[in-house]
Amino acid sequence: MDAFSTHLDQWMHALGGPLESLVRLLLAAIAAGAIGLEREIRGRQAGLRTHMLVAIGSALAMIVSSQVAYHDWSGVEEQLRIDPARIAYGVMAGVGFLGAGAIMRKDDAVRGLTTAAAIWCVAALGLSAGLGLYLITILATLLILIVLTVLASFEHFIPQSKFRRLTVRMPNLPASIADARSAARRHSKGAPHLNWQESEEPDKIDITLRVTYWKPDDLVRIESALTSLNSARLVASMESE
Repeated sequence: MDAFSTHLDQWMHALGGPLESLVRLLLAAIAAGAIGLEREIRGRQAGLRTHMLVAIGSALAMIVSSQVAYHDWSGVEEQLRIDPARIAYGVMAGVGFLGAGAIMRKDDAVRGLTTAAAIWCVAALGLSAGLGLYLITILATLLILIVLTVLASFEHFIPQSKFRRLTVRMPNLPASIADARSAARRHSKGAPHLNWQESEEPDKIDITLRVTYWKPDDLVRIESALTSLNSARLVASMESE
């Protein structure tokens, strides 16, 4: 692997300055294009063009920053302290704001987190390609594609905790709150959060529980356990964070 990387670097350096820089930009565009195409197929907000532009811009910024130290600064009288890595820091920070724009929240659902992370990774790929780390850029691209495609197929087999806010109306008795908590705890995946208030109906209280479940059948069991209590009636059920 080291020998292949060394030969690849030597071959790229033999192309010469402008042509090698063009190859770096093309590598960044191709790597980001593969990731952007996957996002485009899935119908995400940031697709092929967005990812390619981010990578090309990042690669160009890294190419420029790596050439700053070799620029002719003889006409400048003051002493210059050059840190090419600062441009890379700025790129990653700026891309963070761009990725935040891909995140949307609707009610209790949040979408766009994976796309935002993909944009951030694409910026890092652009910096890597711009610096001339060809093999690392290729391997990192393959790894990102595996995460976005292959691992996505296994997410359905991983139990995911879901939350729901249930409101049950019960008689205003001292034991009602304890009974509701005990009934929900038998089928909930965690201790339910509970609060209560007086109901609009006389001699009734509304008990609201935030329960955790994995499968729809678990939620059905929780609701059945609550409604099986003494004169209990489910009056509200909504998703929660």
